[in-house]
Amino acid sequence: MSGAGRDWLERRTGFLDPYRRRQKPLDSGPRRFFAAISAALGNPHSAVPAIHISGSKGKGTTAYYAAKLLAASGLRVGLSMSPHLVSDRERALLDFRMSSERDIEGALSSIASVDVDIPGRPTYSGAMSLAAMLIFARANAKAAVIECGLGGENDATGFLGAPVCVLTFVEQEHTAQLGNDLAGIAIEKAGIAVRGATLVCGSLPPPCHVAVERLCSGRGVQLVAVNTLGMRPSSGCMRLAETATDLLLSRLSVKKGKLDLADLVVPGRNDLRHVGNSRILFDGAHTVASIASLSEALAERFAGKPTLIFGCTPPRDPMTLIEPLLAHVSRAYVVPMSGEMQRMPGVSVLSPEQAIELLQQAGDYVVTGSFHLVGQAMGSLGIRPFEDSAKSL
Repeated sequence: MSGAGRDWLERRTGFLDPYRRRQKPLDSGPRRFFAAISAALGNPHSAVPAIHISGSKGKGTTAYYAAKLLAASGLRVGLSMSPHLVSDRERALLDFRMSSERDIEGALSSIASVDVDIPGRPTYSGAMSLAAMLIFARANAKAAVIECGLGGENDATGFLGAPVCVLTFVEQEHTAQLGNDLAGIAIEKAGIAVRGATLVCGSLPPPCHVAVERLCSGRGVQLVAVNTLGMRPSSGCMRLAETATDLLLSRLSVKKGKLDLADLVVPGRNDLRHVGNSRILFDGAHTVASIASLSEALAERFAGKPTLIFGCTPPRDPMTLIEPLLAHVSRAYVVPMSGEMQRMPGVSVLSPEQAIELLQQAGDYVVTGSFHLVGQAMGSLGIRPFEDSAKSL
């Protein structure tokens, strides 16, 4: 479906070229642009109390858990995750149902209508996040969970000023945009918290924790440190989500509902599904730590060794990230996500079409390395990640 909103999105952000501007350092342009657009639209984000989540990994999982806990407490909940898997309508989930294309187009058209001499620079992710906020406000959602795209204070969502923020974990990633200083990365990601907010923070390397403490003290932000050291990533995300949700529910004077997060499968994260005669584990692991965690989980998920299909977006190096997985799989294939790549012993190259053909053959598989690859595979196999129930063993 096309319309004025979608036309504006492509013309102003070039979303059909997903690798554009990837290598440039972050600046405040997107945040300033969307802050001005939001103000022109009446600041829709102010109408829906939100949990705003940043971090190097675990953002999506924490966001999903937090939204589920809010819903279990009887609230109508909006959830905006980034990136999406199969459809960008997943970036505006209302009570865990994708927004209609009509609602997406309407929200984007509203944004386009006030884009006149606005300073700063729009991005695709930021436009979809603001569209989600408009949809949530118009639907009278009582709470929302918003996932940062990249960074934090200088992310396109950095203007939100949410009452509760979360910094999940920090590691060196997206260095072209965020730099190589780990403490600096932590400060950027913690920068989503503004005066009067509460920042829930997982265990960080000591220099990062000190930097975040200093930032919070200087801004008048309450810091709630959660000990996630030694936990599996999913368990750490559960703890962070529970803490953040308790804080927001307390602000809203809403009683917390009962929900066992351990029973949930987060779409595209350690997500094992049956497709025909295949069992496929979809996991968007794309950092060193998340790849290491996936390596440990494979033996629990499969009796034997599955076939690996791996792909990652630049500037990540697939040959470096894939290394820890090789001992745990029977065969390994890489799907180039952009441009050429070097060959590696024991690793074959597949086109996206060949990868889908392979996944339709009986066997055990793991698809990982990028949420973009996970989403492409799910969509090609007819999986609707937020509508179908995951079939885990």
